[in-house]
Parts: sequence; C-alpha cells; structure tokens
Amino acid sequence: MANYGPISYQIDLDAKGKQLSALTLDHSDDANAYTALSIPIAIIANGEGPTVLLVAGNHGNEYEGQVALREFVRQADVSDISGRIIVIPSLNMPAVRADVRVSPLDGVNLNRVFPGSSDAGPTAAIAGFVNDIVLPVCDAGVDIHTGGAEASLIPLAYVCRGGGDAVFAASVELAEAFATPWIYSEAGVTGGIDPEARRHRVAFFCTELGGGARLGAETTEIARCGVRNMLRYLGVLSGEVESKAATRCRYVTDAHARQLISPASGFLELLCELGETVSAGQDVAIVHPLENAFAEPTLLTAPDDGVVMTVRTTARVSQGDIVLDTAQEVGRAALFA
Repeated sequence: MANYGPISYQIDLDAKGKQLSALTLDHSDDANAYTALSIPIAIIANGEGPTVLLVAGNHGNEYEGQVALREFVRQADVSDISGRIIVIPSLNMPAVRADVRVSPLDGVNLNRVFPGSSDAGPTAAIAGFVNDIVLPVCDAGVDIHTGGAEASLIPLAYVCRGGGDAVFAASVELAEAFATPWIYSEAGVTGGIDPEARRHRVAFFCTELGGGARLGAETTEIARCGVRNMLRYLGVLSGEVESKAATRCRYVTDAHARQLISPASGFLELLCELGETVSAGQDVAIVHPLENAFAEPTLLTAPDDGVVMTVRTTARVSQGDIVLDTAQEVGRAALFA
C-alpha cells in the first residue's frame, strides 16, 4: 500500500498485464465523520512502448469520455498492447457521484487546481496524485471533456501551447490522430491538467465533445474511435488508424476567438446554431428580462465573423454568463505562428 496525502493505492505502475483497481480518498466532513471514496484506475501493460494516460470525468457531469474509457478497459486485450496505458475514467469521482461539475467535498474545480498538493484538501490531492505520480512516467495523454450541463461545444481538441516546439508539435499530431473535426490552439487554462503535462514534456491535449447534460451518440463515438486512433498512432495498440485525421481537421486559435457575454439576467433565446458561420453584427441571441417582465428584451449580436464553437444550452442566463463563442478558421500553420 502506498500513500499520497489522503490517497492510498495498491496499483503497481510497473507490473505487466491488466490491473483493475481504485485509489482510496480518505475524507472527513460534517456529513461523514470518515469516508473512504474510491476512484477507479486501470493499468494495461505489455511488452515495450510508450506510456499513455487516458483521463475523463475531470468534471463530474461530462459523460462521453467516462463511458468510452470504461468500455475501452473492459474490451482491451493485453496481447494487443505494446507499452503501458494508464486509465482513470472518472478522475473526479466525488463530482461524478453527485453529477456536478466541481467536487461537493470542497467546492473546488479540479481543472483549476493543478499542479495540486498532497496537503491542500481532497481535490488538490487528486490533482497532485496525477501531477506527481502519474504524469512523470507518461509520454502522451488525453483528458476527455464535454460542455457539461450548461454548454455544448462543437467536437474539438484543445492543444495547449508550451513545453517547447517539439512537445507542442507532437501534441497537435496526437490530436489529429484522435480525429476531432476541429483543433483549437490555446494558451491553456491556469490550474488545468494540460499546462502541467507540458511542464512534464508530455504530448497532451484535451477534448470538448458536445455537452448539454447529454450522452450524445455521435460525440461518444468520436471519443471511442479517438482513443483507439491515438493509441494506434503511438504504436501502443495494434491495428491501423481508422482515418487520416489531418486531411479533414479544421483549425482555430485563441487569437481569432471571441466570447459573447450576457449583459443581463433572463431567458436566453438563441438565434443561431452550433457550428453555424456568423458575421460580425449579426443577431445571434435575445435575452428576455427576468424581473422587469414587460421591458423590451436585449438583442445580442455576433462579436466578430466566425464559426459558433460553443453555445449555452440552458434557457436561464445570468449577467456575465457566456452565451456563445466564435472563432475564425485558420490554416494549420497558424497553430505554430
């Protein structure tokens, strides 16, 4: 038995075969004087090859990756593996159980607390375990996200800049192998897992696959195929990559992206669709007043030309909420500019 702060675990990172286990997170609060929460983890290892980290459930109400990774572990045949695959299908298991974005144990967003720490609370300990124990042994990885309960995104891969040109280029190629329709280059979210992966010089990316509190058939299949494709591309899983993603991926960067923020609280009526191309100044949404029932609604217009990458999926909106994101398509070379 090994320990990382409140986390104990028995899994052997160096053993061959398929290990199905769990991290045990010890926690005490007003609701439970003592609780030992399980976080599932699997390691599939055989022969020689890269080590790949597959993560989902960083936010508890994002489903596609959790389903795809659980299914992958069940179906994986050790004889098809050359290397090591570390799978944590529901990383933020406290939030998964509660079906919420952030942990109910401490109200902390797991994807804003990396690199984490063994002594700063349960969510920071989960992040710290990944950062201090898992990432140092990895060569590549993916963190599968969706839009959660309140947003829906066009299926895309976020590739965080940093870690050196070679690591960034390897991360872009890995995302292309995963085969999301879009690849988005960004600076990275402070406290997210992807900037820490860069610091460990791990080829890494995150996905956003749908959302809106749904388990979509199309987006779940993208996750399933994407996991197999990236593992085959790396030579860890036998078989051929199912598609040449680089021939059909489209690219955007944060330098060409804009957010539309609601100026008021009320009921949101969208006038555009996810994936639609809009023009600057085009009417894209209406916010109907919440309190002043007979006041005129507020008309919102597109902040710039571009493709609608994200939309809010709930009808209730508060002042300051993101209504939608747009981004302008660029060539692949712009990712490296």
